[in-house]
Amino acid sequence: STVQSKGREAAGFSGRGGVQGNLDPGILLANHDVIKERTEEILKKAGPTGHVMNLGHGIEACTPEENAHFFIQTVRNFRHKDN
Repeated sequence: STVQSKGREAAGFSGRGGVQGNLDPGILLANHDVIKERTEEILKKAGPTGHVMNLGHGIEACTPEENAHFFIQTVRNFRHKDN
């Protein structure tokens, strides 16, 4: 996988344009601590702007609904720290 900031550089984005960062949908079968850790890792690497967070492909039918909801809430509640 490619770190989003490196993907922006490779695509020639200089301040404009966006990237899409994907969480492996299998992670949603893990516990909430793992879901939060992996989701926030992607969000931190992507930077504060120009990023669409989603799953790498469709959600698995066996994914617990509460885990999918937790993933969405984790993304919604995430805030980048000011440097």
